[in-house]
Amino acid sequence: MFVKFFPILFFILTLALSWQGNAQSLYEEDWLAFLAANQMVLEEEPDNPEARFQLAVAQANLGFVEKAMESFSHFEKTHESGQSQKMLNKTQRELEETPDNFLLLNQKGFLLFSLERHEEAEEIFHELVQKDRENPWLYNFLAITQFAQIKTEEARSTLHKSLEVENNNYTHALLGQFYWVEGKYFRAWRHFLQTGSLLLSIRQSIRPEVD
Repeated sequence: MFVKFFPILFFILTLALSWQGNAQSLYEEDWLAFLAANQMVLEEEPDNPEARFQLAVAQANLGFVEKAMESFSHFEKTHESGQSQKMLNKTQRELEETPDNFLLLNQKGFLLFSLERHEEAEEIFHELVQKDRENPWLYNFLAITQFAQIKTEEARSTLHKSLEVENNNYTHALLGQFYWVEGKYFRAWRHFLQTGSLLLSIRQSIRPEVD
C-alpha cells in the first residue's frame, strides 16, 4: 500500500493544483501583498528557495493554481537537502514572536506537508481551516494530509465540507480518486463524471496497478 501510495498522492496534488476555482481566501489582500513581495525578491535572486516556496504558498491560497504547481516543482528541483527543514525552523521561530500570523502558520503547514510530516501538517491545516473557512484549498490540502495517513473517512468528510464552500470539479476529482484507490469504482465515477473537462485528464492518469 505505502509503496504505491506516494505516487498516487503526488498525482492527487498535481491534479488539484491544475484547476482554478472561484472561492477566495479571507486573507486575499495579505496574500496578494505577500505574492508581490516574493516576486520582487525572485527578480533579484531567481534561485532564492525561500522566496520560491513562499510564492508557491501564496499562489495556492489565491487560486493561481498552475503557477503554484510550477513554483512548488521548481522549489523541489532546486532546493538543497535540508532546505525545507531550515525554513521550517525559521518559520517556527517567527511564529513564536507572532503566533497569530496566519501567513506564517499557513507556510508551516505546507512545509510540514513537503517534509511528509502529515500528522503535524494535519493539525496545522485544521487550524487554518478554522481561521479561513471560505478557502476550499485548505480543506483539500487537509484532506490530502489525512489520506496520507490512511484516514480515509476523515479525508472524505473534509472534501464534502470543501464542496459545501464551493461545489467545484477539482474537489470532486479528489473524492473520485480517493474512492478509486480504495477500489470503490462506482462511487469514484459518480464524482469523476462531475468534473467536466477534468474527466479526460483523470482517465489518462488512472492505471490498472493503482488498485
